[in-house]
Amino acid sequence: MAVVNITNPLSFKVTENFRFMGKVKSIFCVGLEVWLLDDQNRIVIYNTEKKCVCTTMDLQETVPDFSVSQKNTNVWYCSQTSNSIVEIESGQKIVRFTVDKQPLSLCVTAENHVVVGFVGAIIVYTPDGAEVTSAPSAEDYVVRTPHRIAECPSTNNLAVIDSDWKSHGGNQRPRLVIYDKLLNILHFYFGRRSFAEQRPELDRIEVAYSPRGVCYNKDGELFVSDFYNHAVIRLSGTGIYLGEYHIHWPTPSAISNKTDKELWVLFQHDWLFSYRY
Repeated sequence: MAVVNITNPLSFKVTENFRFMGKVKSIFCVGLEVWLLDDQNRIVIYNTEKKCVCTTMDLQETVPDFSVSQKNTNVWYCSQTSNSIVEIESGQKIVRFTVDKQPLSLCVTAENHVVVGFVGAIIVYTPDGAEVTSAPSAEDYVVRTPHRIAECPSTNNLAVIDSDWKSHGGNQRPRLVIYDKLLNILHFYFGRRSFAEQRPELDRIEVAYSPRGVCYNKDGELFVSDFYNHAVIRLSGTGIYLGEYHIHWPTPSAISNKTDKELWVLFQHDWLFSYRY
């Protein structure tokens, strides 16, 4: 592989944007729609062609994350109110199973497994709650704060943003962890201090690299939003650094693959921009 020149950012083009009237926690792109989880614990479906909200679902419980099934586009979410995993089917909330502690994140895979992140654990379940596998420790590493989970469409590997909070037993050293579908660890990515001369104030490790969102494209490449560096980092499916997009909008967080060569990225909790790369 050619050596990547990190002195110049990768190029991109803004194709569309909109502002959501509220704060957004998580996003998922489905065709011409952007599905949002907001801070009022509502699933909001925004149609980018009509440029309006077409559906709002009030979940009425504390929800940190959601996912959309590739099988039938049903919404799945994890509830911290009831420690349950819920599917929305034909507009009705159905509790599929409960868990022993508060969930932090969730991803429904192509094989219709439900991957749930907890403080100190990641567990893969069947849709009815039978445990398939859980993340083992690797040497001295245990996942601490699995903030977001994404699945690779070509390999079924899983990418996890571990925020590694001290309150969860971590060292405040956030990272991206790549697992295979059985949760064997394949790779860690701790970030790199590229463009340091442009951001000299970021001299503390907890803000030098701050991954918040992650998604794959159809080719299995990874895109990671770097909150404090105002960048989206591009990696190969095996975690090799390919470059980064410096977007000049502050604090990118949630991110979702839109179409071939396009991404939706959330900024400042309420602005969403579509980028062609």
